Amino acid sequence: MGLNFIDRTIQLSWVTGAVLFVFLTPYSPIPVTWGISIGVFLSGLNLWILRTLFGSIFEGSSKVKTVSYLGMKFPIFYGLLLLVLVFIPVSLGAFFIGFILPFVVIVLKTAGQVSFGKRPSSMAHTERSCL
Repeated sequence: MGLNFIDRTIQLSWVTGAVLFVFLTPYSPIPVTWGISIGVFLSGLNLWILRTLFGSIFEGSSKVKTVSYLGMKFPIFYGLLLLVLVFIPVSLGAFFIGFILPFVVIVLKTAGQVSFGKRPSSMAHTERSCL
């Protein structure tokens, strides 16, 4: 699992948030729709900021760049989070579901890689013979 996996998860979370917003708008109350969509978007933003922060730390970037990413994390992310919770009427349960959705995708994808990563050779042979 590398940065490419996290980038795909971020993109998937933003697309999922947009699709959920479109499909939930006609059928659910506005606070639920906004809660899930904004939760998914902010979770993707959080993952992006953390990816850039840890990427700069482990790639050996300059300390100024690392501190700037850290400075971006606190005021931008937590400021947006505070503004959303104060000024936008969101359902907190829906917001929580939307916020943890990308992390659930990461856990399920990782569990799938671990459980299906080591297949018995007979199963692999059977799959090849069927093709």
